[in-house]
Amino acid sequence: MINFFNYKIKFIKIFLFSIFFIIINGSIASEINTLNKKNIDLEEARKDISILQESYYILGPGDQIQLTYIDTPEDNLITQILNDGNIYIPIIGKIKLEGLTIPEARNLITESLKNQLINPLVDLMLIQKRPIKVTLIGEVDNPGLYTLTGNLINKSNSQSSLLPTVVDAIRVSGGITDSANITNVKIRRKLPHNIGGFKETEVNLYDLIFNGNQENNPLLFDGDSILISKAKVIDSESLEIASVNLSSPFIKVTFVGEFNNTGQIELKRGTPLAQGILNAGGLKDFRSNKGGIEIVRVNRNGTVSKNRYKFNYSNGLSLKQNPSLQNGDVVMVSKNLLAKTTDSITEITKPATGIISLWSLIKLTTN
Repeated sequence: MINFFNYKIKFIKIFLFSIFFIIINGSIASEINTLNKKNIDLEEARKDISILQESYYILGPGDQIQLTYIDTPEDNLITQILNDGNIYIPIIGKIKLEGLTIPEARNLITESLKNQLINPLVDLMLIQKRPIKVTLIGEVDNPGLYTLTGNLINKSNSQSSLLPTVVDAIRVSGGITDSANITNVKIRRKLPHNIGGFKETEVNLYDLIFNGNQENNPLLFDGDSILISKAKVIDSESLEIASVNLSSPFIKVTFVGEFNNTGQIELKRGTPLAQGILNAGGLKDFRSNKGGIEIVRVNRNGTVSKNRYKFNYSNGLSLKQNPSLQNGDVVMVSKNLLAKTTDSITEITKPATGIISLWSLIKLTTN
């Protein structure tokens, strides 16, 4: 009876241990599957970015190419793709290259030359890229269609053919808004004819700025679209740092009224009001109303705001009286009471001045 009881206890222990092992094993398997899925998703995201970064350049009107004949270099040709997408080759006439990659265009030219040459050996090289047009949608200061060139990357003439990047495009559009989701920026691109259709991927500008991952700043091709959506949760501190990196380093502000130099002036982004006034030559002595400086600003929602400030060089960086200027601001300063009074007297006495001058002339001629 005791042996039977001992066997029963052992059986229960083995049974419970088996159940425990199955649960633990299942949990581990689930964790492994989750990690594998995350790794797969990460790899897929990297592949998507890589495809955009390494996609073949698609030829189009405005591209300048060089056709090199290996056996007969005297026939080499430098030409530009015309608006209809064609180039003209003396031996074969017109041939359409628009929408093809460079390898596809080379193969097409080689096949066309076979009707005229026994064994055509040619090479094709892109020597000057056309300006590209990209569309920015969503949370940027100025959404729309932009034409970009390689000069945005490097102002050196020797490298002016480089393509602009996502960050370059965002800077040209004025930068991101305070509601931008920079962790999930979508890019849509037309693929070459041999693949067809479009490719969409997502890049993480937060990862680019804070971790230096350059995979998230791919080169742009003609026809690309960039969509920046609204963030559900906004990290103000990170977004502020990001906006500095993703905005043009310069802004344009217009100064109107009693400044020594009026008109539109280019300033560094983040320039405070006092510094902007100094850049405009300062206020006119004895004429400007230092307590009536106004900043007129057109907001993103279409409304116009007007705020008045009292000018004082000792305000320092106080946001209350010395706020940072923004692109498109209009700074106005009115006349003070003395200037208004003087100008009024001048206007009133203008006719009398003419009469006095006339009376003086009569006196001179009658003596």
